[in-house]
Amino acid sequence: MKTLPTITFRELLAGSIKDDPTIAAAADSLDAELQAVNEAVRQVLIYARIDELPEDVIDLLGWQFHVDFWDSAWPLDQKREMVRLSIAAHRRKGTPWAVESVLRVFGIEAKLIEWWEYSGDPYRFMVEVEAHGWGWIPERDSLCRKVIEEMKSLRSHLDVLRVRRRLDVEPIVIGVLPAQGGRQAIMFGCDPAPAPLSLFTGVMPVQAARQSVPVIDPGVSVAPTHNYAGCVVAATTRQQVR
Repeated sequence: MKTLPTITFRELLAGSIKDDPTIAAAADSLDAELQAVNEAVRQVLIYARIDELPEDVIDLLGWQFHVDFWDSAWPLDQKREMVRLSIAAHRRKGTPWAVESVLRVFGIEAKLIEWWEYSGDPYRFMVEVEAHGWGWIPERDSLCRKVIEEMKSLRSHLDVLRVRRRLDVEPIVIGVLPAQGGRQAIMFGCDPAPAPLSLFTGVMPVQAARQSVPVIDPGVSVAPTHNYAGCVVAATTRQQVR
């Protein structure tokens, strides 16, 4: 089966003239133009080829589609996502969806909360964003507010930008043992082996006799970054922390 990239102009001629030497020569001379037009057809496809288009073309599309707060310093992948989202964002501009969707392109998970959802004043709203680790910096805060201001409803005004910071660390394991006499011990068995950011703490308030707060980890190799702490609060006699 013939396709546009492989077909020649002579093959498109009627059988009555395609073998004429003059006609055949003229048809062969047009093959290069035919293939150039065939290659140019791909340039008409825009949305289907956003992931293939070079950066200078993406910049032009950002201007053509009027992508708000466009910045030529953005990474190429981010530019492509903004161009891809632009038409839908303009259609639904002024809605919570528009604010949340554009922020998501910048890696910011956000939720817009309307005034009636938190007993605020009419035509006010708040936005909650999720900050992972310690990554909320002034530049990110400024970008977030800029997106909100551009994509929100004109009649509404931002009350609060609430940043919720989640630290991806292991649970803190704490042992507490109040005692008045005799020898006491708080032990932590580590099975399975703790993650590098685990924190193990023992606390023991006592009034008399010898006390110890050991951290026992039989048969488990502990990475140097683990934190182990023992604390004793006492009024009399000898105390030991190890």
